[in-house]
Amino acid sequence: MKTLRVLTGSNYLVERVVDLGQRNACFTKLLLTPIKHIWPNSISLTLAPPGYDLIHTVNAIPLLGNQPYFISVETFMPRMWPGNRLEESVFEYLGSQLLSKKCKKLLAFSKFAIRTMHNQNRKHHWWPGVSKKIELLYPSVSVKNAYPKKLSGKKIKLLAVGHDFMRKGFPSIAMAHSALKKLNVEIETTIVSSLRWSASDFIGPRCKALYAGEKKRLESSGVRIISSLPNKDVLRLMQEADLFVFPTLHDAFGFVVTESLSVGTPVIATSTCAIPEIVSDGVNGFLLPIDTDPVTHRWSWFDQLDSPGYTDAYRHQIERSSQNIVDVIQNFLCDTDAYEELSCNALETASTKFHRDAQRKRLETLYDQI
Repeated sequence: MKTLRVLTGSNYLVERVVDLGQRNACFTKLLLTPIKHIWPNSISLTLAPPGYDLIHTVNAIPLLGNQPYFISVETFMPRMWPGNRLEESVFEYLGSQLLSKKCKKLLAFSKFAIRTMHNQNRKHHWWPGVSKKIELLYPSVSVKNAYPKKLSGKKIKLLAVGHDFMRKGFPSIAMAHSALKKLNVEIETTIVSSLRWSASDFIGPRCKALYAGEKKRLESSGVRIISSLPNKDVLRLMQEADLFVFPTLHDAFGFVVTESLSVGTPVIATSTCAIPEIVSDGVNGFLLPIDTDPVTHRWSWFDQLDSPGYTDAYRHQIERSSQNIVDVIQNFLCDTDAYEELSCNALETASTKFHRDAQRKRLETLYDQI
């Protein structure tokens, strides 16, 4: 088996979708999109240096050189938001580059990514040819528990993890925690989050007062808040939790969900984006309803931040998710004997659909073909 010199990026996604320990690859990791803070659309491309047998990026299209390349695609490709004629021309040029023989595969993170790419590019002349290069290859996770879990005790332990307070739907967790307390449910809820928010976020109202009010509600709800933890400590909390809660309004994939499944902790999550590809309702967790676009399966108010009804729609979804979390937990408490099976199925999902060894072997095969 020949060892290929492979150039890749240096972001956290590389460890989940590119460098999985392939025996036929020696990776060099460089910052491939150095000016993304100056020009955000630059994340769509990279000027890769020579001296490599293969380039494998996440989201970025390599330009110049003759090296063959793979691109692991998070949601859409080219990863651009054209805002003027010049950027539209760049977008068209980048898309046409994917027809090149150098582009071997677009390795989509999910079926959601494939739908999003098709919706984005279906009117472009180069799309029929490029679409033939797409292959579904889920991000990987290492399974950490050999046996399913049992409930920790009478008190139900909930855990949520994520930086973006409003986008992740964390206000609904505070509301659900308070409602369950009033129903005399013995519950302990922990959120690991910096509670980050900005008026420029692409999901969640721009209103600072609304954010401040929801943050205050959370802080007075009795929910334990941990601003930051190393990954090993987050995994320990996942092990200790009975249920992982993820009421997000938008996530390209949902890595924390696969991490939770890998320790055998069932998940309560909104049924949007790629989440239904990870969580099966009543099997390894529970799906919360959310209104979605029929084509991409994104939240129906995605990309409508400045529409008049946006804030009301956001509040409605938060209240809806909160009530559904309460309903799920109440129903769950009526049949706690099913918990071990949920945990067993969580481990089964992680060890089949997202297992690191299986994804690594597929990449080794693709690399060998180069």
